[in-house]
Amino acid sequence: MCFGDHAAISGHNVVTTPIVSRTPNTFYFLTLEAITIANKRIDLYSPSTFSHRNGSEPLGEGNIIIDSGTTLTFLPRELYNKVIAEVKSQMKLREIDDPQGLLSLCYLSIENAAQVPEITVHFKGADLKLKYVNIFVKTSKNTLCFGFAPASSVAIYGNLAQMDFLVGMTWRRGLCPLGQLIVARHEF
Repeated sequence: MCFGDHAAISGHNVVTTPIVSRTPNTFYFLTLEAITIANKRIDLYSPSTFSHRNGSEPLGEGNIIIDSGTTLTFLPRELYNKVIAEVKSQMKLREIDDPQGLLSLCYLSIENAAQVPEITVHFKGADLKLKYVNIFVKTSKNTLCFGFAPASSVAIYGNLAQMDFLVGMTWRRGLCPLGQLIVARHEF
């Protein structure tokens, strides 16, 4: 993340997506449009896929929070079920139970990251192609688990999915929290 008056992210691989003003204003809301696993795009066909924390208001714009303090990415159950079914169909490794009993989709340790399907997260105006480290988390010596989970109330784009990306936020003077989230893949 970049902070300060002169913080900037620039380059050929920079994408931006609007930060949406919503209540509570302590969170940064983005608009998630779809997730692609390998070549299968799973669109959010209806704003009712997401619902506000109290369940009273369907969300379209600003349907997911970006949070560097949350590890996993939490998706609405309907979307999560579609995503996990597609990930399972693409994986050719042996599925096992999480030794920690916390995550629902785990495999024996993957030595070759090429065996993991490509996943792209589509935000409004920004497509983020995730790498292996953004998708799976090592929960034991021989176990890797999918770093996404079903949300109980609010969708959250967690810090595993943000790893190796430079994330910056710009604000329009006097209109905070309206602004742009600026993201670039950090290449080592």
